[in-house]
Amino acid sequence: MKKIILTLAFALTAAITAQAQPVYSNVVGMVKMTAFRGAYTQVASNFVFENGSVTVADFFGNSLPPLSSVFFWSTQNGGEYLTATYGTRGWSNVTLEIDRAKGFIISIPNDAPQASYDIVFNGSVPSATAEASIDTVLIPGFNLIGMPYVVPVSLSEANFQASNLDQVLLWDGTSWQTSTFGTRGGWSTDFTIEPGQAFFYKSNLLNPKTWTLSNPVNLN
Repeated sequence: MKKIILTLAFALTAAITAQAQPVYSNVVGMVKMTAFRGAYTQVASNFVFENGSVTVADFFGNSLPPLSSVFFWSTQNGGEYLTATYGTRGWSNVTLEIDRAKGFIISIPNDAPQASYDIVFNGSVPSATAEASIDTVLIPGFNLIGMPYVVPVSLSEANFQASNLDQVLLWDGTSWQTSTFGTRGGWSTDFTIEPGQAFFYKSNLLNPKTWTLSNPVNLN
């Protein structure tokens, strides 16, 4: 477990670059993200894995170069990252799990042999008939999450039940997009979260709240 101050993490993720290529199916789906050498890539799976979740070791295997790391945001001790690193003996912290809509950050070292590495998320895509909506608990402060459905969703469509001064922070490959919620004007910028993207949601409430998102996936 490696603790990283959030402000430092924001400075580090100024190097994040991601490219999404979504493919949809009425049974399964796939989203491919590209992680670049010497950069940090912020991602999330939108799919239901076969067993609900998958460990970092099982998901990545040996697909990333040595000294690659993944960081999961945790609320323990006031906020910290839980880290797994790939080494000569495999992955450290092998019990860390990738879950649907749980955001995380991939770090590829500067001396990696390839310029980029593909990360492919796949799994089942629940239709609105099978799952009308899904609830996600947002804790006070920062939450690193993704959308639970594999379709683009704008902030105004996401039904965050936002409180005054709540924020969403999204890295677009070049700079941070930041949108702040106001009780009179709504979101200051109504940008869209794409499949495979993770983002920080900063809740301004002192207590956890439930985010209910209706399923926009209409499959035959």
